[in-house]
Amino acid sequence: AKIPHHVLVNTLACLRNSEYQLLWDQMVAGSTRRYYEGLEDGYEQYEMFMQKNRVKMAALLNRMIAGKTFGDVIKTEMADGTIHCRLRRNLQRDFKFHEVLIVPEGQGLKLLTIR
Repeated sequence: AKIPHHVLVNTLACLRNSEYQLLWDQMVAGSTRRYYEGLEDGYEQYEMFMQKNRVKMAALLNRMIAGKTFGDVIKTEMADGTIHCRLRRNLQRDFKFHEVLIVPEGQGLKLLTIR
């Protein structure tokens, strides 16, 4: 992905279609993959987490994409290049997840986590 919006849209598409392997292969940051790979049954744990939280993560991403033009998403870039995309505080109560972290990797951007 070239811009944070692409990370959000592509991640949402993978969640909608339950394409966790595609998300893992193309959008998930290397550091996140390494974290899961360090766990026993790492990929399986990732996939179980995605399946369990798919609807709630998709709801957040959908709201972020729709609310971008209305200023509902606060985007902050940290010194290390990590981009925090989070819903405005007054919207957070309606969602289990509130924030998407995106990191530069190679020539593009990757999904670090949704929390």
